[in-house]
Amino acid sequence: MNIFKNQQRPKPPQLEIQINDYNVSNDQQISGFYTGGVLEQAKLIVNSAVLSTGGDFDNGNFTYWVGVNVLTTSDTVQLEFYSGGSLVTTKEVNITED
Repeated sequence: MNIFKNQQRPKPPQLEIQINDYNVSNDQQISGFYTGGVLEQAKLIVNSAVLSTGGDFDNGNFTYWVGVNVLTTSDTVQLEFYSGGSLVTTKEVNITED
């Protein structure tokens, strides 16, 4: 029996991720928040090379430890986000400096 026979099926929530700017002068972690899904892990990609895998994801917030003097404003930085072992999306990280 199809309970949605004459109705539109509800769409699953759309995953949205917001990454805060990372300041090379002050920050040691990339942080942000997400809604509409479950995230379990991320990969930090710097200048097309995987630097590390990890991240803490809790209740719609995330942090990813980078460390001191690892990133520069000339780097191209991305986070790949994973759920259930599958890549969900890739987002650019805006790098700033005081």
